[in-house]
Amino acid sequence: MRFNKFAIMCCAACFTAASAFAVVDKLELDGNVKSDGMNDWEQVLENGAGAIAISVDRETGMAGVIPDLPPKTIFWKGGSKDINDVTQWWYKDGSVPDKDDIRNGIAAAYRDGTGDLIFYFGADRYANSGDAIFGFWFYQADVGPDGNNQFTGHHTNGDLFIVMEYPQGSNAEPFVQVMEWMEGGGDVSANLKVLYDSENDDSHSAKCDAENVAEEACAITNQGDSQMTIWDYMAKDGSTATYPHESFFEGRVNVTEILGDNIPCFSSFLIETRSSRSETAQLKDFISGEFPLCSIMVTKTCKVERLALASDPTDKTYVASFEATVTNDGSGAYDKDLYIEIVDDSGTPNDTSDDVSTAANTTVGDLNGGQGLPGGESFTYSGTFYTNDNPPMNTIEATVNFGNSTATDEFTIECAPLDLNPAIDLTKVCTSELVEDGGEVVLSVDYDIVSCNLGDVPLDATITDATVGLDAVPYLLDIAQACEIDDDCSVGSCDNGLCLEAPGLVYEGDVCAIISNTYRPSTLPTGNRLNSQNTVSVSAYSVFDESQSEELTDEVTATCPLCPLQPEPEPQPE
Repeated sequence: MRFNKFAIMCCAACFTAASAFAVVDKLELDGNVKSDGMNDWEQVLENGAGAIAISVDRETGMAGVIPDLPPKTIFWKGGSKDINDVTQWWYKDGSVPDKDDIRNGIAAAYRDGTGDLIFYFGADRYANSGDAIFGFWFYQADVGPDGNNQFTGHHTNGDLFIVMEYPQGSNAEPFVQVMEWMEGGGDVSANLKVLYDSENDDSHSAKCDAENVAEEACAITNQGDSQMTIWDYMAKDGSTATYPHESFFEGRVNVTEILGDNIPCFSSFLIETRSSRSETAQLKDFISGEFPLCSIMVTKTCKVERLALASDPTDKTYVASFEATVTNDGSGAYDKDLYIEIVDDSGTPNDTSDDVSTAANTTVGDLNGGQGLPGGESFTYSGTFYTNDNPPMNTIEATVNFGNSTATDEFTIECAPLDLNPAIDLTKVCTSELVEDGGEVVLSVDYDIVSCNLGDVPLDATITDATVGLDAVPYLLDIAQACEIDDDCSVGSCDNGLCLEAPGLVYEGDVCAIISNTYRPSTLPTGNRLNSQNTVSVSAYSVFDESQSEELTDEVTATCPLCPLQPEPEPQPE
């Protein structure tokens, strides 16, 4: 069964099978892979069994057991020792003694009932002709073969190393030692520090099925032949249906008990066979894979806030804002110095040139008030972007880099649109007077037509007045700056809350179309012969309404006296 590396989630149900163990485990540790009443490796392969992380084969991308058939990858050269950084390790294809030949390896992580983080691990070997000595590394960086006989990645302070020695014998007691990579701060070597040693624990057993089993770590093997049907295996004696005794080994380490609450993010693991329990032992065979313990989740809200203005550094139409919530939904804590990248696509998934992103080398602490990010905790990140859509579909992606590995997540949402309210106003006034023209007295009419954009979106407007010869004359009417007093306006006065005389905000163009001119009527009006009436109309659309589906209209009729009244004579003194 295939599992997504970063989407293996805890199941809601807890298994409550009866147990005589002093420590109640989430995974059955009885020296075999089949269930005897609890989740075992069989269930891990079938459905994940509630694990929050499962080993992943780099070659197939499959979560679960990782095979290692010979002559694949054995350690090579003298620098390949656990006391040295993996940058000094070498490997090649070849053979090792049969008892050191690993055939399969697996690992899983759980949270127990108290919230402690537990790592479980298992491996089988080709032959049982001798004591088994295994090492189990859990790395924060992505450590593994580089395809060129050396290893990728590097050690990080806090990497865990478990050494397990299981002597042969019916009543054999395993030896388990847990160490931490601490560069320059080791005690058994320059870089290895012992955190737990079963030989120094007189109160508990290191055997996983003991009644007084140690909480820190334990190990177990199959002391008799055990059934094996869930992954491919063949022992040296040709057995495929059962494991010969002391051929399968498994164990656990309580990471919380060992490290406390300061648990780092682990991303890979390695299982090795060794010549002895010594920290300087010669290394034999190995299996490595990904161990995606840490993950990240990002969600967001966004909305189109306003139109882009002439003062904005963009040729896009709208300004949108977003607020993202970044959550560590994994088990390990993100250190404050880990690099994190947040990228918002600005509503253009195929164009990275306008992405809004965190600066290079931004750390978790930079975005979280100088603090790290423990499992289950969140911080917010906000920003703005420019877009031509109202509303845009918007995607944000968050990536945390730990070692050479990453945890990433993305979230897509349709932003809340900007509610635009176009409005237009039209006025016309006219006056008439008698003037002399070529020895004749004629009527002359002066008129003023004013059409203003009173809404919040620029308008394409046309003005028509057949009487004065205006036939759908086009105008672009910008939006006005809001004001409260005259001083708020760079030009003119504040007119009912708008600076109608000042340049507009989007195009720095006119807010009002003003037409002033004179005409001389050539025909007598019908109707009231004392007045001349004519009508002007305006039609307008939002500049963003390409289909012209929402028309704004207004019209007004101006009345001018046909025969201008003469001023009354001033009264004469008596």
